[in-house]
Amino acid sequence: MSGSITSTFSCGLIGGNHLTVQCGDYLLSRGHIIKWVLPRGKMLTEWAQRNNITQYFTQQEIIDAADTVDYIFSVVNDLILSPALLAIPEKFAINYHNALLPKYGGVFATSWAILNDETSHGITWHIVRPAIDTGEILNQQHIHISPTDTAYALNQRCYEVALQGFRESLVPDLEKNNIQPIVQDESQRSYYTLYRKPPYGGLLRWDMPVTFLYKLYRALSRGNIDNSFEHARIVYNDKVFSVHHLHPLTADHRALPGTILNIDADGMTVAVQDAALSIQQLQGHDGEMLTAAAWCKAHQLERGNLLPLISSAIGDALQSSCESVSKDENFCIAQWKQAFAISQLEYEPIQSQPSSEIPITSFVDTALVPVLFMLAVSSLYGKEIPVLYATQTMHNRIVGMETFFNAGLPVVVPCYVATSIHQQVDFLKNVCQKVEKRGIYGADIFVRRKINRSNLPLSITISDEGYNTTAAIACVNIIYHPANNTFRIAAKRNALEDLFNCDQENFAIAVSQLVHQLSLSLTSDKNV
Repeated sequence: MSGSITSTFSCGLIGGNHLTVQCGDYLLSRGHIIKWVLPRGKMLTEWAQRNNITQYFTQQEIIDAADTVDYIFSVVNDLILSPALLAIPEKFAINYHNALLPKYGGVFATSWAILNDETSHGITWHIVRPAIDTGEILNQQHIHISPTDTAYALNQRCYEVALQGFRESLVPDLEKNNIQPIVQDESQRSYYTLYRKPPYGGLLRWDMPVTFLYKLYRALSRGNIDNSFEHARIVYNDKVFSVHHLHPLTADHRALPGTILNIDADGMTVAVQDAALSIQQLQGHDGEMLTAAAWCKAHQLERGNLLPLISSAIGDALQSSCESVSKDENFCIAQWKQAFAISQLEYEPIQSQPSSEIPITSFVDTALVPVLFMLAVSSLYGKEIPVLYATQTMHNRIVGMETFFNAGLPVVVPCYVATSIHQQVDFLKNVCQKVEKRGIYGADIFVRRKINRSNLPLSITISDEGYNTTAAIACVNIIYHPANNTFRIAAKRNALEDLFNCDQENFAIAVSQLVHQLSLSLTSDKNV
């Protein structure tokens, strides 16, 4: 909107994508002062640098600086603004939400709108109040949902009309002090939490109607982004594959649901309850994207073969489990990212034969021995080392669902210098307890959350039942058996020589001796 500006104002800007930047550009073009930004992505960081705008990286930094403004604009922002931050603006904070409040408060609004068969949708600019998405409405824009819209396409149109409303109504009204806030009708409110998951955890069940399956796929097609919702996926040979580029087909067939009706350059056609689906691409947990034809060839699948039919009971259990573990997903991601920031190793996935059982002589409870392993290996490594840690207790939580979930997380073991052995043990013990409690996550986490992974130097698995975790990601594996107080070692080719400058036998001897010495140090202190 062009025209005269009645009054300028100062503001802060919080967010992370192109809509945030476009709103910032418009504010500057109207002569308004953006005093600071709190970037939630690289795009806003670079934009602020180009425009010489102060950047804060936490809410507390803004609060501590008491950097007051007239308004705060929260645009595509994943943070919940604290009451203390909401006290910073002289007037109020304004948030963009990709739904027509009071309906579809919370997250993944466009996905839930598609799943709920909505034919219309929209966006809301609203005042931020302490209760999420409850503030007074300042501007709304409406859009139509077509039968082929994905969540990604719907989000893009939401951005377009949000910018239109921002330029043509919201900002001009603020300039003229002509806003007319509308209190939300709480009787119409619906809310979707971060931990609520789609039907069957996104798993495509071939015995469902084609309209439902296509709707599920569209709702979960959110673009090439860090996705904390779910992907549409299928199961084959105890592995899960994300589905990309799926289309419904009208097909008159008498085949069982899950039957491969055709394989060609256009994709794989699969029979469902009342029609068929065409799938063009699939992606495994290793990140490799294959055409459907290449995927079928890799798995020796032909026309007429039957893909696994997942029962409703398994689908319901998967959805429930996804909702349960999602509460700890960000914790798991933080552990992995910290580990991969330290370790960038690449080794062929060829492991040596595990060593024979190696006895340990220690004078501490077996519950502490894994921590002593970590300290021993850290000493041999000579610097901080990320160690993939897993226990039988963790594995027991995913029994029957190993196809969909992993158990085990990295623990970063510092290279200690000044701290005592007791401080080291206490620190690592506490971290290991957190990992054991919270270290279950979706097996697709690296692909879905856009985490670039490499090999870790070491894994430690605690099990008396021979269980080994996703240790393929580790170069050297120690499997500890508490009942016998013994351990075994397996390593990828050349890993021990490269990382620890020794062979398997000498590594085992060195680890065993260091664990013994560390246990002596612990028990020799009268304060323990």
